[in-house]
Amino acid sequence: MEKEKLKKIIIENQQFINDLQIVDREISIEYAANYVFTGPRRAGKTYLMYQVAKDLVAKSILTPEQILFIGFEDERLMELKAKELDEILDAYFELNSLKPILFLDEIQNIPGWEKFVRRLADKDYRVYVTGSNANLLSSEIASTLGGRFRMLEIQTLNFKEYLKFNGITLNANFEYGKQKSQIIRHFSAFLQYGGFPELIKFANKREYLSSIFQKVFYGDILSRYKIKNNQSLRLLIKKIAESVNNETSYNRICNLIQSTGVKCGTATIIEYVGYLEASYLITSVENYKAKFVER
Repeated sequence: MEKEKLKKIIIENQQFINDLQIVDREISIEYAANYVFTGPRRAGKTYLMYQVAKDLVAKSILTPEQILFIGFEDERLMELKAKELDEILDAYFELNSLKPILFLDEIQNIPGWEKFVRRLADKDYRVYVTGSNANLLSSEIASTLGGRFRMLEIQTLNFKEYLKFNGITLNANFEYGKQKSQIIRHFSAFLQYGGFPELIKFANKREYLSSIFQKVFYGDILSRYKIKNNQSLRLLIKKIAESVNNETSYNRICNLIQSTGVKCGTATIIEYVGYLEASYLITSVENYKAKFVER
């Protein structure tokens, strides 16, 4: 990896974060700890790292030049390998002698990343990591990180944050005044489209949500898990969407898919549902009854 290219990326990101205007999310962070942020794509994990970086500068814990932010979805880093990750620090220290705080965005794109990150923590670097795959929370990776990192799942905006991002402050007793109808309109949109932070600035919200789905479907599921026949997976997603708020089972979903003429087995359905959950495309709700008979 060319060091000059890495230096350019480091400085670009420092300048970008310094100039960025942030609306703070209400998420509590211990600045003395290392973190792995996980959660759905576009839920605000990268944004939260920007928020943390700017807070650290505002509190004089570090200078803007000590921000070492690397986004591993940058096309200039597509060929980067785990054995080359040390070159990021080498490039930084050719620019600055002060110890950096590292912000490593979507680092799961680099196989073997966890050993590098663990070594940084062992050398007392402060490190923040993000990833859009629930496998970042796997027992194997947790074991490698050795308790050096706190795991924090970042979800989309709640309604209070949604209003804040829309520049709305609730008046006292708003439910009795003119603001009530405005809040109801916003809640209707929030309920229909969700709380993805960037969604606020798009007029065509369905198109934006579709782009997220396509990225997760093709990039996080088909490509990562090497699924060659995507027809059964598409049907699975369709049937799950049609079953929202209704009880269902793997066998029932399998039978529904087979009724369309597509071959599949229950074991395959279970495996595919695991992929969908790991990619945060769906979230299942288990029967809360502890005893099988009561279910």
